[in-house]
Amino acid sequence: MAERNEYLDRFEDLLSATIDGGIATDLHIQSGTHPLFRIDGQLESADGSDVLSRECVERMMDAILTDEQRDRYKQAHAVDFAYTYEGRNFRVNIAGERNGPFLTARVIPDKIREVSGIFPNNTWKQIVSLQRGLVLVTGVTGSGKSTTLAGLINHINKTYAKTIITLEGPIEYVHTGIRSSVKQRELYRDVRSFSEGVSQAMRQDPNVIVVGETRDSETLQGVVNAADTGHLVFSTLHTRDSAGTITRCLDFVSGSDGNYIRGALADNLEYIACQQLVPGLNGGLVLAMEIMKNTAGIRNLIRTGKLSQIPSAIQSGANEGMVQMDSSLLSLYRVRKISGETAIGCAMDRDTMAKSMG
Repeated sequence: MAERNEYLDRFEDLLSATIDGGIATDLHIQSGTHPLFRIDGQLESADGSDVLSRECVERMMDAILTDEQRDRYKQAHAVDFAYTYEGRNFRVNIAGERNGPFLTARVIPDKIREVSGIFPNNTWKQIVSLQRGLVLVTGVTGSGKSTTLAGLINHINKTYAKTIITLEGPIEYVHTGIRSSVKQRELYRDVRSFSEGVSQAMRQDPNVIVVGETRDSETLQGVVNAADTGHLVFSTLHTRDSAGTITRCLDFVSGSDGNYIRGALADNLEYIACQQLVPGLNGGLVLAMEIMKNTAGIRNLIRTGKLSQIPSAIQSGANEGMVQMDSSLLSLYRVRKISGETAIGCAMDRDTMAKSMG
């Protein structure tokens, strides 16, 4: 860490303001603007703050980066890392744009949420009791994927004696071994890539492997292979629904590799949980979640490439604990947790949603 200076103090003052009140989720720092907080999904200027100059932002960035992080930023013009201040963890991204560097800091909650308070039904009980297979948690950036993964892993840690290996970039929630042995590896610090980390994990006697993000064909093949060889694997993708998640996976590969991945997904995929955080009727954000269980019927749809039929299969699979995204939004509207406008705006099929609301 660089020697302490006024720019480091200024940055940490902004972090302090971000966590004060417990309602902001993100801090945005950019030259030519006031610092901004994201509160209830909206950006708001920091009270009493000055417009930041390019020199101020550059000196602030330089004050918080390690030499290794600075090298990564120079090579890729972006860097992700974890930052701890007053016992709170932040996920920080620094990147460049035409006016110089900008920074986004996401507040990591200081407590891991109980998984029972995340899922809309009891399917989480089936997920945490799995011995093998693949579970995907998906959604756009900021949809709470890390929170859901942390809740699932925390419950396994408290309940079962397993070896859990996580591959994260960066580490957000810290897990201390309770009944399980938890080994958390950070991208670039402990391992060079997610795909390499999965390959190494296979020789480290794991029961559970957590891959922070499946973002390329190498990682996908490693994740699928790990599930195929008897491990329980969790990972995330930036997709909005279950059919889109499977499509994205198949888009990573082609030819004979594509045929292998299709078959391996059909055989080893257990659950997909797709998330949205939407504005609540009384403020704050509310979680909507689609849940797909890979039943025999859906397995056949994956094998035969009939992915467009998956939403209907989810809708008819309520007795298996499945929930369609639009059904989740409609339920939230009916119990007055979100507005009708929000339900329609966030729906996969807006016309049908509007008709359902009658």
